Amino acid sequence: MKKQKCFNKLVFVIESMRIGGSERVISVLTEALSNQYTITVVTFRKSEVEYPIDKKIRRINIQLSDGYKKFFDGKSELEKVLTQLKADVVIAFGIFSNILVNAIKPDKRHWMTIISERSAPKEAEISIFSKILRKVYYKKADGYVFQTEEAMKFYNKSIQQRACIIANPIKEGLPNRVFSGCHRVVAVGRLIKAKNYPCLIKAFALFVQKYIDYTLEIYGEGEERQKIQDMINKLYLSDHVKLMGSYEDVHYRIREAQLFIMASHYEGMPNALMEAMAMGFPVIASDCPAGGPRELIKHGENGWLFKNDDYEDLFRKMCYAVECSELEELGKKAHEVQRKFSNREVISKWNALIMRVGNRC
Repeated sequence: MKKQKCFNKLVFVIESMRIGGSERVISVLTEALSNQYTITVVTFRKSEVEYPIDKKIRRINIQLSDGYKKFFDGKSELEKVLTQLKADVVIAFGIFSNILVNAIKPDKRHWMTIISERSAPKEAEISIFSKILRKVYYKKADGYVFQTEEAMKFYNKSIQQRACIIANPIKEGLPNRVFSGCHRVVAVGRLIKAKNYPCLIKAFALFVQKYIDYTLEIYGEGEERQKIQDMINKLYLSDHVKLMGSYEDVHYRIREAQLFIMASHYEGMPNALMEAMAMGFPVIASDCPAGGPRELIKHGENGWLFKNDDYEDLFRKMCYAVECSELEELGKKAHEVQRKFSNREVISKWNALIMRVGNRC
């Protein structure tokens, strides 16, 4: 006989609901699961621009100060909130949240925990203190979600045995790419070090010497904006490379471009790349940890991979792509990722994990 659900209250924990991949997944998941569960989202800061949360879902923000006290205060305040909510299953997204939910002492924890790794764990830019806390507390979770097998294999066998791999759902309602013949190359992502825009810009500096009528548009905002703009100016590319800013309708703004490129140092399962492929873009991406691009792209069949942080290899792939007679066919094959990573498929996997963990409470 199928075991019935004996729990009802889910709590999702994430640092913020700002515009980002993890935040979008929580927005999609909580809305989809809100008819089955009572759901609360706990954050530690509010941002000016955030992903929406369904009106049926409660939002609690725990304001924390920065510095060494953040962990200790966060653990104490989160314990109070989860106890008051009488949580059944707590689902954390991101390293800080993952650590906190498992740092609460077992005798005070009357809920099951699932932690979700959202990027490349080996390459994560975190402090030594955070790495120590991760090693101590990750093993105390009841379930784990990784986006790729490579990310999962960073951890020990005990964690792997309790883990499952669930990619991000692809955003619904994306426009189809309609190539207009214009010589535009586009990239989408926050202007941060991890996205490795210097590699893309150096490759494009070589590329535009050969294909002088091409432009590169980079969509996104972030703390590296001025450094990136300075590099564009230094290489005399201001007529060819534009920092476009961040737009809610970015997919409509890029849909007539010829080629989509992602040059990240590391990624989990990159939303921007998945969405570009679902739109029907021919894509080029770095073969970076934790293997997300490698799982999406079949090299030469639905896109191309280049050696991580190798701008000369990226340049060669760009030249090959724009001269490829089958470029549009690759875009059509890339579109097929839409079925594999649909909301329905991904939410079903999450719900199965929640049921499995929750029924042990």
